[in-house]
Amino acid sequence: MKSHNKSERVNIYLSNLNDQINLNMKSFIKIGHDYNIPEITVRRDVKFLEKMGYLKIDMGLMNFVKNKDYEITRNEKLQTNKEKKQIIAIKANELISSSEIFVGPGTTCETFIRAITKNINVLYTNGMEIARIANNSPNIHHVVIIGGRLRPQSTAMCGPIANRALETLKFAQSFITVTNVDQNLYLYNNHEDEAEFINNLINVTKETICLIDSSKINNLVKGNLICNIEKINTLVVDKLPDEEILSKIPPTIKNV
Repeated sequence: MKSHNKSERVNIYLSNLNDQINLNMKSFIKIGHDYNIPEITVRRDVKFLEKMGYLKIDMGLMNFVKNKDYEITRNEKLQTNKEKKQIIAIKANELISSSEIFVGPGTTCETFIRAITKNINVLYTNGMEIARIANNSPNIHHVVIIGGRLRPQSTAMCGPIANRALETLKFAQSFITVTNVDQNLYLYNNHEDEAEFINNLINVTKETICLIDSSKINNLVKGNLICNIEKINTLVVDKLPDEEILSKIPPTIKNV
């Protein structure tokens, strides 16, 4: 009997039930039975979907929130492309040229923080997990968190408060990651507030360094637009993209 991880189970519910209205628990249990998902697991999944805002429940009736794509959990992200993230982290460490840097949230950036061997006096971030890891690093002496509304999926602090805080700050170097880069070299994040924060961050940064694994480049999955790649100074990847994409990248952008 095949077992399904949470991401697979959610996709099963979405593919079978997303277009239906006024669902109930029996609807989910029936789908679970068809795919050998235990009832107790189905009930936990329904609570998870409601908590994360993918499912609205009113008087026992359930409806999926329209136009909201499922975002995999942090634990699933941590297990994805681990070797690629490690390669990127080592490359990014060599690019540090300032004793004060900004590092955005994301599991690729978390791997980067763990790989830092250079002396950092102050590390700024809007990522709670980034702050926790940085605080335990012997090479990072001070950590400053830019506050805002917490997104549990990414541990990012974003929204109006975080954006206002950026208005008073300037950074020599910012290290960020994105959800995907499309065929026209536009950068995306899967949450509107995070995309807005990253765009604002780029505007107050002298050198923006984007850490992204090769599987996310020329990815047709869209999200919330951040900006075109032209606003990035350096692109750090585990391997160079194919020739077609490489030819589109402006010569002003450094590829590492």
